[in-house]
Amino acid sequence: MAAINGFNRYYCPICNRYVPFFLKSGVKSKIFSQLDIVGGGYRRKVKCPICKANDRIRWLDYVIENKTDIYQNADNVILHIAPERCIEKKIRNVSNYYISGDIQEGKADETVDLTNMLFEEAKFDYVIANHVLEHISDERKAIEEIKRVLKPSGKFLFSMPLCESQDTYESSEKLTEADRLKLYGQKDHVRLYGRNTKNHMEGYGLHVDEYIVQDLLSEKEIQRLRLLRRDRIFMASVHQ
Repeated sequence: MAAINGFNRYYCPICNRYVPFFLKSGVKSKIFSQLDIVGGGYRRKVKCPICKANDRIRWLDYVIENKTDIYQNADNVILHIAPERCIEKKIRNVSNYYISGDIQEGKADETVDLTNMLFEEAKFDYVIANHVLEHISDERKAIEEIKRVLKPSGKFLFSMPLCESQDTYESSEKLTEADRLKLYGQKDHVRLYGRNTKNHMEGYGLHVDEYIVQDLLSEKEIQRLRLLRRDRIFMASVHQ
């Protein structure tokens, strides 16, 4: 659907529609703004009025489309944790081997604890888990499980809210919800990922590539898709 006389100024690739405006998405949070957390939940006009996809989903879609063969190869075996429904629908339309997973029973195909997955070794070509790791206390165990279930050539696609002004931080103290809100920007987060996230994740024996909006898209494209310039998605493979 083409833009008409500039009135439909934005574009959503999820539903393939041009729209004149986006709706507000996220939550009101001074903390995300104060800590300069990229990809945090503060409210901004980024949600498509047609399909409801937000900026984070559009950026994930771009990376999947341009940096993976997920949309092209129906034989990929894919595990999608806490799935974005718009992305889930697109992948299901092309994939013969897609499994959605969530820690909460009934929210996905399988009930999946990322730190103790009941899948055989070397099963998946891709594991997708966006804005998930910041909720998981035992990060090391989760990464080891992901490595275990990935095929040797498999890829782990992930993102999280990220603070560029400091390194990844996780308190060793027992914290209240108020403490976590103050330190991490959200009461159900258990750490705040920072500027060293790529190196931090490579410490688990991963090779990590990062895809940053402003490095891959022009300013015109960023505005048209209504993305955060510094938002990023990581794609990791296991060192052999």
